[in-house]
Parts: sequence; C-alpha cells; structure tokens
Amino acid sequence: MEFIDNFEKHYDYDCSYMRKLARSAPKAFESFVNFLPMGQIGESLPAEVLWTAKISAMLTEDCGACVQLNIKMAIEAGVSVDLVKMIIANPEKLSKSLKEVYSFAFSVAKNEDNHAELYESMSQKYTAEQISEMAIAIASTKVYPTIKRSLGEFKSCRLYQFEF
Repeated sequence: MEFIDNFEKHYDYDCSYMRKLARSAPKAFESFVNFLPMGQIGESLPAEVLWTAKISAMLTEDCGACVQLNIKMAIEAGVSVDLVKMIIANPEKLSKSLKEVYSFAFSVAKNEDNHAELYESMSQKYTAEQISEMAIAIASTKVYPTIKRSLGEFKSCRLYQFEF
C-alpha cells in the first residue's frame, strides 16, 4: 500500500503491523486510517507544548519505536532537538511550564492519582480548546502500541537508545 510505503520510508519506521492489519482486516485498517488525523490535532497549542505532552504520554507505553517516531515528528514540526532530548532524558530540566505539561500528560496516561490537581493548574494556564487538544494528543499515543501488541508485534515495542 502506497501510504504505508511512504510513511515507512519517510520516518524509517517499521510498519509491519499496519500491513498485517490491512491484509487481515481491511475494514479495521480503514478505521485505523480514519483515526490517524486524531494524533495530529494541535492547532491552538504551541508545538513545544503539544510534543511535550505527546512524547511524555508515549513514554508511559515503553514503546521505543513509537517514541522514536514521535521524536522524528516533533523535530520535523520544528521542536528543537535540545528540547526533545530534555523531554526524553531530563524532564526535570524543562521550563516550569513544560515540566507541568510533562507531568500532566504522564500522569493522565498512567492514570496516577495526581492528574486531577494537575488539571486544575493546567486549566489556569491553557484554554479549554488547548486542554482538549492536549487530551486528544495524550489519548492518541496509546492507540498505536496497543494495536501493535494486540497484533503480536511485540518485538518493536521495547525500550532502546533514542536517536536525535
């Protein structure tokens, strides 16, 4: 499929799970393709905020390949390599506002007890539209690793050294 080939080539990302889904269940694959725009929402958020939320949420999935893909996408979206490295390796060094975004997204993705209090603080800094976009971005990060694991594609869902 041309879409899969182009995506795989552009991002140097193993799309075996997409091919498997397309072959075995074309209607399920169509639903998957229709879902893809959900992960690209973020019109009202600065790129640094959006990608801090997405990458920190993705880190909860222990999915090395998916995190690496998000690293590439964040850099492609104009987020600095230094900021992406901080999100991955040194979130405590993020600015106060991005550290809060990181903590919020991570907490929501992990369903930790403190996400409600973090939400209160976030709602003072971000509009309802921005928080909604962040919510969609956080939720979307869980879909890909879940599909991959459900299809038996465990080998690509592991921690590893990231490339910037």
